[in-house]
Amino acid sequence: MDARKKPELLLPAGSLEVLKIAVNYGADAVYIGGGMYGLRAKARNFSMEEMAQGIAYAHAHDVRVYVTANITAHNRDLTGVRAYFGELREIRPDALIISDPGVFELAKEFLPETELHISTQANNVNYMTFRFWHRLGAKRVVSARELSLEEIGELRRNIPEDLEIETFVHGAMCISYSGRCLLSNYFTGRDANLDACTHPCRWKYYVMEETRPGEYLPVFENERGTYIFNSRDLCMIEHIPELVAAGIDSFKIEGRMKTALYVAATGRQSTTILKARKNTGRVCRITGKKCPSVPAAATRQAFSLVRREAARRPMKAMNIKRNTHILAFRLRLQRTEGSLWNRGISSVSAIPWS
Repeated sequence: MDARKKPELLLPAGSLEVLKIAVNYGADAVYIGGGMYGLRAKARNFSMEEMAQGIAYAHAHDVRVYVTANITAHNRDLTGVRAYFGELREIRPDALIISDPGVFELAKEFLPETELHISTQANNVNYMTFRFWHRLGAKRVVSARELSLEEIGELRRNIPEDLEIETFVHGAMCISYSGRCLLSNYFTGRDANLDACTHPCRWKYYVMEETRPGEYLPVFENERGTYIFNSRDLCMIEHIPELVAAGIDSFKIEGRMKTALYVAATGRQSTTILKARKNTGRVCRITGKKCPSVPAAATRQAFSLVRREAARRPMKAMNIKRNTHILAFRLRLQRTEGSLWNRGISSVSAIPWS
């Protein structure tokens, strides 16, 4: 990998409106999903007409569009997948994101000229797996979120130069290994790997002693309670030099179910930091060079703090201090959000990487 190559910033979009926000706030590429087969049934998602409009809008601004089709497909799904790929062939997305080998084969049959990217749902944790997908024709593999930077660097050194690595750098983390979770199916009958996760890992739970049925004991971690199962959100924005040094080609931000405001904030923050790269004196573990100074990126917790502020709920002083810049930015966007399209938003220009 060329060390001077600027990594791609890949932003999420759950609707056409959010796709336009992502494009205008610095995305090099946007990933979206249709009504089926994309593992985010609760997102608004795109009709085929909206998908065509979104691809046209993105391409007019030199931004690529990737479509998710990363369900674990059963026999009953394959006929629908064939029809879906037939429709996608007409609107020409830049890539498909896939985890299932059978779906991968169908994509090669129906969209032979479209790039194929292997989803993190495929649990890609070693360089032999990356080589396997490359031999089958994959252009890019998304690394499992459980990998360390050192492991990603080792991947880069042991895979073909033309095979790209995409890595999540911000957003929600699944309780289970790259999404292999049965909680939703167990509690609700909705399969997490078939586009229908209800996110039980983020529900509130209580403790009950076996000889005292019906006596539910709350467990508190902080002022918002305790979420026993869910992982903390990923925030790697202060490690950009290390991410680049590891050989990552695409920085992916999670959040197809998040708001336009979230996409705007994370997109703007990421492009600003890629451009600024001010020095803090902290040393990168991989290169041995000093790392840039960056403000904390917006996380799920930070955004919940804004909602709490709006509701005039008390917050601890340290939380307020830590999130002052996030709050200020969101309040500015909130004041203008309703008129964004009327006023127009100029595209973020390309950032030279040096």
